[in-house]
Amino acid sequence: MQELSVPRLIARRLMEDWQILAGTMVGMIAATTLAALAPLYLDSLEQLAFEQAISRISRQGSLRVDVFSPPLLLESEAIDGAEQSVVDALNARAAESYQGHEIYIRGANSLVGLPNQPLPAEGGTGERVARGFVQHISNLDRHASLVSGRMNDTRPPGAAEPNTLEAVISTHTAERFMLRPGDQVEVTPDLRVEERLYVTITGVVEPDDPSSNYWGFAGVLLDPAPLLEVPPEGVTVAGDDEEEPPIALLVTRSAMVDVVGALYTSSVVRPAWFSFIDAELLTGWSIAEVRQRFEGLELDVTDGLPGAQVGARSVLTPIKTIERRSFFTKIPLLLLLALMGVTILFYLATVVVYLARSRERDSAVLRSRGVGIVQLSRIYLLEGAVMAAVAIVVGPLLAIAAVSVAGLLPYFSEITGFGLLPLVLTLDVFLLAAGAGLLCLGLFVGAAVLGTKGGVVMERVQAARPNALPFFHRYYLDAVVLVFGGIIFWELQSRGQFVSGGLFEELEVNETLLFAPVAFLVVVALLFMRFFPMVVRYIAGESIALLHVATGASVAAIASYTVWKERLGLFSAEPAAAVIGALAFGLAYLAAQVSRRTSIQVGAFLVQAAVAAAMLVRVLPSEDELLYTPI
Repeated sequence: MQELSVPRLIARRLMEDWQILAGTMVGMIAATTLAALAPLYLDSLEQLAFEQAISRISRQGSLRVDVFSPPLLLESEAIDGAEQSVVDALNARAAESYQGHEIYIRGANSLVGLPNQPLPAEGGTGERVARGFVQHISNLDRHASLVSGRMNDTRPPGAAEPNTLEAVISTHTAERFMLRPGDQVEVTPDLRVEERLYVTITGVVEPDDPSSNYWGFAGVLLDPAPLLEVPPEGVTVAGDDEEEPPIALLVTRSAMVDVVGALYTSSVVRPAWFSFIDAELLTGWSIAEVRQRFEGLELDVTDGLPGAQVGARSVLTPIKTIERRSFFTKIPLLLLLALMGVTILFYLATVVVYLARSRERDSAVLRSRGVGIVQLSRIYLLEGAVMAAVAIVVGPLLAIAAVSVAGLLPYFSEITGFGLLPLVLTLDVFLLAAGAGLLCLGLFVGAAVLGTKGGVVMERVQAARPNALPFFHRYYLDAVVLVFGGIIFWELQSRGQFVSGGLFEELEVNETLLFAPVAFLVVVALLFMRFFPMVVRYIAGESIALLHVATGASVAAIASYTVWKERLGLFSAEPAAAVIGALAFGLAYLAAQVSRRTSIQVGAFLVQAAVAAAMLVRVLPSEDELLYTPI
């Protein structure tokens, strides 16, 4: 026996069955596109929600990451080392989105002696005192406007005492405690401590732009909240008001460390770093990458600075909210996509089974000549591999294009500003597309090989006694289910709800309506099982039964819907013209199919064309009416 030429055989079979193979490739491309579309679309929606949330936060204020240090000694080496650790973590994790930081250092709560109310020599007699503290906010001179006086220096010029320094105060503090530039206040943590700080007020400041990112955090530091700490024993707070705001004395960093730290060597502070994040650069990352980066940032900071607290809530909180909401929105969408995927696979299986049946004679001849299942599987594998490879390449591209263009739809246009949806390309998109392509390949090879059982004798037996229709198609059970589904849908539409009952009646749930979704799914499945073979035979050029069904359904829909709308007085066009035109079109179509004379077929075709043109001009309703598609 002459050796079988597999490439030549495959080429001949491709030429003979190119129509049905084209339909198979369309099914494979649809399957891979849907597989890639599911994660891509869901991730794009999450990314869009994240971008909107970050944009809203950035409009309301600054996008920050706040780091609060554990207790440190008030000395340059400890604070500089902790700050470097925080900066390194920000540079490593936040990368280009990190725009710098500001540092805040606050001294211990102290008693403050004012010019008009000096500190007593000793406590214990209930003297009235004011309270406050020395603090430092970086770059205050760049963001504050002087109301009076000048900005502070480390110490007053020519000061010989090591415990003297300069400070500025806010307008609120100056008015509340009647302080002005040139006044000197005395500061001590306790009346029993001999070392005292002497702070000269050099200026009164206020925010230059209260709406800026800087004053988003520094505003509450410039005018701090009242101290909740109980006053030391033996003294009372000035004015007998326990909620009196403290006197916040703003000094330079060198004054804070070199003067205060040197005077009180055991002073402990908890610096805070307020880091600014660029929202526009942040949204350039995927939501998964942002979460990974900033969760890693928290770990890096706490590893380098044990005991520190990282406040990345402005970044991580929107992500957690979006992911929590997305979990509940994914379920119905995934169910819908799964239903569509099963439908596509059913279509593909139907096409492949029909392909195998159309090749039964050819396969039987090959089997009778000694070609085994392995060789037939190899032939189908080569055919399917080409189509699956094309589908695996084209599917993700179509999914990317579809998801991007979805941003132009009216549903998203207000959010995206008539722009494209943000794409989040992950490896899952391509892996799922590849998995769907391999599944289609296996389905193609398996169904095709299983359809080539037996030889010439078996092929002739099957041709003499073809397979009968399924029982639910033979007895039109799908039509019965469709009728019941229509009744349930009509009842649901008329009631508008599952619950019935009046003001003085007990509420009842109509359990029958709860089966409506299940009934619809069953109807859809049965209709697909009936019409898919028609589609396949139409694609293969073997039957135009699909046209008969479409024409009959359109004629029946136009006539029945027109009569029903006319009886309700809701039909806007000419009812008689619609009914007569539909019936005339149906009769002309029937005549063209029944008659074998060319003249009658041409005349019937001209009548159909004339009726269709007349109905498009005279009867065509608006796009939102049911008659639009049939006409």
